[in-house]
Amino acid sequence: MADTLPGLAWVEVRETHSAGSQFDGRRFRIWKEQRFESARPFNDQGAYTGHSYLVRLMLSGELDQAMGWLLDFGDVKDRFKPIYRQLDHNPLDRLSGVRGGDSASVAEWVHAHLSPLVPELARIDLMEQELRGVSLMFRDDMRWPLL
Repeated sequence: MADTLPGLAWVEVRETHSAGSQFDGRRFRIWKEQRFESARPFNDQGAYTGHSYLVRLMLSGELDQAMGWLLDFGDVKDRFKPIYRQLDHNPLDRLSGVRGGDSASVAEWVHAHLSPLVPELARIDLMEQELRGVSLMFRDDMRWPLL
């Protein structure tokens, strides 16, 4: 397609609205999104406020020669499930090792717990709103736009 479409940067294929893959001619990348609801401290009296989050896990690496993919989306979801259970419908400030309830601390916590299970993990986006959140990149090849 690059010969027919000058300036083509990459091709993206979405399996669903929450999972897809990209190829830029050199690297294979996949992403999987998951929503969760959590609570953050609201004041010094112990009150909490609820928040909705979107976490986007982005992976990069070589294709498995036998299977023909980077990692199965179901495997990504299964490996994330124990971490998701700790996030969903729980107070973020009570997670062991989280500095605070802010998005950057939570994204760092997710990385610390998920990266041993998913070595292909290259970037985490944690969004509090559509245009408000954080991106943690662990590899230079993940400098691609937010989806």
